[in-house]
Amino acid sequence: MPTFIPLDSLTIEKRIDDLSFDDGYYLIVHFSDIPNEQNYYQWEIYLNDEFISVDNIILNNDLTFEDQSVAFELPFSISLDDVIVGDTIKVLNYSLSKAAFDYYNGLIQLAESGSPALAIPDNPITNIKGGGLGFFNVCQIDSSFSVVEN
Repeated sequence: MPTFIPLDSLTIEKRIDDLSFDDGYYLIVHFSDIPNEQNYYQWEIYLNDEFISVDNIILNNDLTFEDQSVAFELPFSISLDDVIVGDTIKVLNYSLSKAAFDYYNGLIQLAESGSPALAIPDNPITNIKGGGLGFFNVCQIDSSFSVVEN
């Protein structure tokens, strides 16, 4: 089973009129990477207990921040129109196996390859023998939340 990665906190950053970003709320998760171990992560985002990152598979690994305290900005923003002061934003972190990470990464690559007619007619990488679609996964989950203040 992948090592449990506890989240320290979640920071919400509101950006308006920033030329580098669309206006919105951006989420930064704070945690410490486990030393001497390859780690893989999947993230889910909830606004007032509603799963809002449903159309996005948000993945990363620890290649760029091995053995460090991390402030990782998720590649996802929430529209200013969707949030009011007092709303709760929660982030779930799934500590994935390499097989699960590879499977989800394969799904992302297939989805980004263009229209279904242009997609490579192949299944994502799997750890199931015999060509089955899917993968076997056991993971550990932690969450952190924050209340929108401005």
